[in-house]
Amino acid sequence: MATERDYQSLYDRIAALRDTVTNRLASDLITNPQLADALTKQIDDMLQSVVDTDAKAPPPPDKGLAELAGIGPQAAKDFGQARIPPGVEPYDETITSERIIAVGDVYYIYQHEKIGVFRVVQKLQELFRAGAVRLSGGEGAFALYQFDRREVLRYTARDRLAAYRRIFNYGGIPVPTGSRPNTDFHKLFAHFIHQVTLFWRDKRISDVIRERAYDPSFGSIAIVRRAGLDLRNNLKWLSFGHLNILRVEVMQL
Repeated sequence: MATERDYQSLYDRIAALRDTVTNRLASDLITNPQLADALTKQIDDMLQSVVDTDAKAPPPPDKGLAELAGIGPQAAKDFGQARIPPGVEPYDETITSERIIAVGDVYYIYQHEKIGVFRVVQKLQELFRAGAVRLSGGEGAFALYQFDRREVLRYTARDRLAAYRRIFNYGGIPVPTGSRPNTDFHKLFAHFIHQVTLFWRDKRISDVIRERAYDPSFGSIAIVRRAGLDLRNNLKWLSFGHLNILRVEVMQL
């Protein structure tokens, strides 16, 4: 399974490859947008093949806990050696910095929080302790036991909720002392999604009623880019701190 260093290095190399291809073929891409689509698909397929291959590798029995906690002969000497499961769909094709990727993973975790994954596991724990579920051994009972024993090593629900409030302004829990909620995130995020939607709606119409729908002069792609840059800049300055470590630990959980 990929370590945190390998995980980050993969996306850094993909970003460098995109940048190199774009710079070298800039003039051709302007006159032939279909070439850009083909190159983007090839790079995306390369990335997906690496992720799929890594996902097929069996995880260690402790899911990487010993490496992260510094226990045993396989203990990680630095944070980059900790294992991180590659389970998140690509959500940013232009910037792959560590903090931006961490924010995307935290958003992924937040969606699990909203649908109640953590509450379900806590309820299972209660029922397991009360003997209300028909588990006494086997894989399910052992997994619940491991989840319970690891409680001292993981961030609490309050830590997660405070992180969501600080970076997304989601929820009502107070943020840590010295920080503030990111009140601009949601409107910037919604604005970016809205602009992307408008652009592709207009482009689909153009495909039907216009010749040369791939004409680069068509559509307000600059507005989409501006919206993306505003969102990226907002997250860049508010993603410092323990978010990177928190997402690695919670995604292991």
